[in-house]
Amino acid sequence: MGRPIEFDRNEVLEQALQLFWNTGYSATSVANLVEATKLKPGSLYAAFKSKRGLFIATLDRYAERCISELQRCLSADQSPLNTIRYYFSQLILKIVEDEESKGCFLINTMLEVAPHDNEIHQRVMDYFSDMEGRFADKIKQAQGCGEIPENQPADEMAKFLMTCSWGLRIMGSTRQPEWQLQKMADHMLSVLTQTAAKPMIHNDSQGIMSI
Repeated sequence: MGRPIEFDRNEVLEQALQLFWNTGYSATSVANLVEATKLKPGSLYAAFKSKRGLFIATLDRYAERCISELQRCLSADQSPLNTIRYYFSQLILKIVEDEESKGCFLINTMLEVAPHDNEIHQRVMDYFSDMEGRFADKIKQAQGCGEIPENQPADEMAKFLMTCSWGLRIMGSTRQPEWQLQKMADHMLSVLTQTAAKPMIHNDSQGIMSI
């Protein structure tokens, strides 16, 4: 047997990630991956088992990078609320710097691959849940020091922040200017400091209280 070909796994994953990210899973062939990574098909299959296996490895790489960046921002030496604002300002910078307007690889995967692959769907959802939990923890800290009203459930606000981040990425793919994205982010984040509205109660024609 010949010696297995040695290669830099991180470099190969990065090259494959960029290809999948730009082209999409379905439109990326093994031949494309061979050309991008400079590895022979046999070496790719030996290392990752299949095109799908390589895709999952790149998905994990991207998600771990996103989570690391989120944690870096939320751990900044600022007040809890300002660390959340800092994360969104950094997110906007990354969106603007993406000249190819590729969007979010996790969201792209959820739209293209996850509907037909339960394992990948669950994988992406687990990553979203991880990020959501980190937001919730930071919101609770902000509530503890009075920056965010305590009558707003942290878990619900965390889901809202995840929705905001997805929305900004999608808007960024339409090449919105940085100031416009920041303005949208400011409006969305202002919700965090608002007192939750109470449901309106009124009397119907029969004098029965209803909501």
